[in-house]
Parts: sequence; C-alpha cells; structure tokens
Amino acid sequence: MPDDIRREIIKETIPKFKVGDDFYELERALPGYFEHFENGSGNTAAQLEDFTFVVQANCYKIIRLKYSYNSDEVFAIYGNLHDDNPCP
Repeated sequence: MPDDIRREIIKETIPKFKVGDDFYELERALPGYFEHFENGSGNTAAQLEDFTFVVQANCYKIIRLKYSYNSDEVFAIYGNLHDDNPCP
C-alpha cells in the first residue's frame, strides 16, 4: 500500500477511538501497525506530515490516546504502562 494512502487511513482511524476503548478494535482497524505491542500492551507515537499521535495500551485497553492535526505539536511517550497487577 502506498505511504500516502496509509497515512490517510491512519489520520481517519485514530480519531475514532478514545481512552478506555478496547485496543483490539484499534489493532484490527490498522492491521500490522501495532505488531510490536505484546499481549495488548505497548506504546507508539508518530509524526506524519500534518498529523501527530500517541497511543498507549495496557491489557488490551487504550490508556492514552492523543492526536493533533498541527504538525508543530509533539507527543512524547511517558508514564508507566503497567500497574502492580499483571493482565489477567
């Protein structure tokens, strides 16, 4: 798939989700994009031409999701993904 089409799909998909949503649904909506997540937990951030986002998930729940159409805005990955209890 060409990069420009992939970027458009990402820009249209990410805003459809919010914190607390099932990460599995986001993962299904963007196949292969979150392959480095393990057991529904992980994080990623990207700055596309005019779209920046960060996604953090733990135990298949989205725990952080921010995005902006302002290319000057930068989102860093921070915080602890895991609490003291492992995923069931």
